[in-house]
Amino acid sequence: MAINFPTSLDVFTDPTASDQLNLPSHSGQHTDLNNAVEALEAKVGADSSAVTSSHDYKIAQLEALGTWDTWTPSYGNLSGGTTTTARYVQIGKLVTCVWVYTCAGADVSGAVTVSLPVTAASSCVSSAVGTARFNNVGVDVWEGRATLDSTTTVQVRRLIDDSGSTKLRPISSTLPFTWGATDILQAFWTYEAA
Repeated sequence: MAINFPTSLDVFTDPTASDQLNLPSHSGQHTDLNNAVEALEAKVGADSSAVTSSHDYKIAQLEALGTWDTWTPSYGNLSGGTTTTARYVQIGKLVTCVWVYTCAGADVSGAVTVSLPVTAASSCVSSAVGTARFNNVGVDVWEGRATLDSTTTVQVRRLIDDSGSTKLRPISSTLPFTWGATDILQAFWTYEAA
C-alpha cells in the first residue's frame, strides 16, 4: 500500500497475533511505516529547516514576527542631541515605530521631520499616524501628533487650541517652548508599508 500523507491521513491495518507474516505483508507494513515516518519528518522538518513547507520553517517565521529592530533616523531641522530610542516592528505591511530624542541644547530649528525605517504607502501621506510629546524637562509636557509628510518622513507637530478648535502646528525653535539641554521629543506611530 502506498501512503497518502500529507495529502490525507493513512489508515494502516494492525496485524493480530494470529495473522501470518504474509497476510498482511510483513515487509509491506514495514515499508508503509517507514514511508509514513519519512513523510512526517519531512512535514515537521529538521531543526533550522530551510524547507519552506516544513513546520519548523513556518514556526520560525511566525516567531520572527513581532521582533523589534532599530533604525538610524535622519532628521530635518533637528541636530546636536542624541537619538535615545529608534525602534520599529513590521508585521506584514503594518509598521509601528517608537522614537525618543534628547536635546543637547537648542537642537530644534524648525518643523522637525524624522525619516522612516520602511517606506510608507502613498495612501498614508498627510495622515496623522501617531502621538507625540514634547517634554520641557522640569517645567511641562506638550502633546502632539505624528503625521506622514511623505512616504519617507514623519513630522512631529504640536497640538494647539485655537478658539475652541484643536489644530496641528509645526514645532519651532521657540514653540511649544524654547528648547534646551535635556528636553525630550518623543513619538509613537503606526502606518502601512508600501
